[in-house]
Amino acid sequence: MQKLLTGTWLLVTLNLIAFGQGQEADLMRQVDDLLLNSAFTEALALLEKESGHASSILLQNKKAEVLTRNGNLEEAEKLLHTIQQQITAQPDDYLEAVTRSNIGFLQLNQ
Repeated sequence: MQKLLTGTWLLVTLNLIAFGQGQEADLMRQVDDLLLNSAFTEALALLEKESGHASSILLQNKKAEVLTRNGNLEEAEKLLHTIQQQITAQPDDYLEAVTRSNIGFLQLNQ
């Protein structure tokens, strides 16, 4: 019985994680499509509407990219600084690489 409950709990947890990542991936694709069409304002509105206050670091990075492409360089710089502080608190090499790439992109545009 204990094994059955543990197995069930594991499956439910994995499904919730996969569902959450699937939604984030769909949002990222939608934003990327808008960016390819230079619809920066729409991309920013979609990110703000769908991600809410508890958005992931990856979505925050995407927002910084949109802000940079839209010319809101100061706001993008502030957001990237905030993201760097979050990564310092909870290190993740992949997210740090994404953030550094966005900082480089921002610097190219300044």
